[in-house]
Amino acid sequence: MAFFSKPSSWLVILRSHLVRLACFIREQPVRRLLPFLAAAMVVLFLEFLVTTPTEWQFILPVVGGIVVINSIALSKRALLVAGWWHTLFTPLLLTISAGILLLFARTSLGRQAVILLAAVAIFIFWEHIWRYYWDRANYHDESLENASLALNTLIVWFTSLFLYHLLLDPSILPEQYVTSIIPVSALLVVFIVFYIDYRTLWVQRYAPSRVWLLLVAQAVVIGELFWVLNFLPNLVEVKAFIVVLAYYLFTNIGRAHLDGTLRPIVFRRYAYISIISLAVILITTRWLL
Repeated sequence: MAFFSKPSSWLVILRSHLVRLACFIREQPVRRLLPFLAAAMVVLFLEFLVTTPTEWQFILPVVGGIVVINSIALSKRALLVAGWWHTLFTPLLLTISAGILLLFARTSLGRQAVILLAAVAIFIFWEHIWRYYWDRANYHDESLENASLALNTLIVWFTSLFLYHLLLDPSILPEQYVTSIIPVSALLVVFIVFYIDYRTLWVQRYAPSRVWLLLVAQAVVIGELFWVLNFLPNLVEVKAFIVVLAYYLFTNIGRAHLDGTLRPIVFRRYAYISIISLAVILITTRWLL
């Protein structure tokens, strides 16, 4: 109570923090704004993709270049540190998968939702990257690992969604590829799931001998689930949601197992979340019968 009884005390503290913040921004004005500026540029070019989808061969490489340049700029201190580039592939895959999904989205609202999700997610991730490299004293590594895991989940959702859209109408593909599109799509899901998990930050804490079997098993299970769901008469959004729900469940349980924190209460928590979410989506969904 003594603290609040003296307004001048917290005013002095607030002023000191503001002064420190101002000095900090003056020291790195451009780099501090990089997460916001780069995310805004990604949004701008994704909007261009919506208005001119025929130029996707030009727009997607530009978006990828923005991601690469910004990731390097944010991580400049660590360019010579092994493994710094693990923070590059996650935002790169996210933006590319979001851009491809925009080519298949059927409504204007859906396209804007994809752009908004991608922009917010990549901005938050880059904000974590900046704090990880440039504000280490006030940052916990687990925060970046959690942000990386969230982006991986979004990548799986975007990828599953545009692949299900493609499977629904594969006529845009050359005729020789139409007959093999289902197994190729499933294999692509297996590869992407394995790759993003292998490159995710929390996995790097463990020896490859401890994680490779878990990563392979998870990738195969998610790929098989993607394959099976393709034959069910659900909306593509529902199928993609089920895939990403399974990915969320397997990833968090696997992470808890490797961290040594997997307890019955932890398992039940993730199981309850998954079961309730699945029940809600199946009860409220429309079946294509």
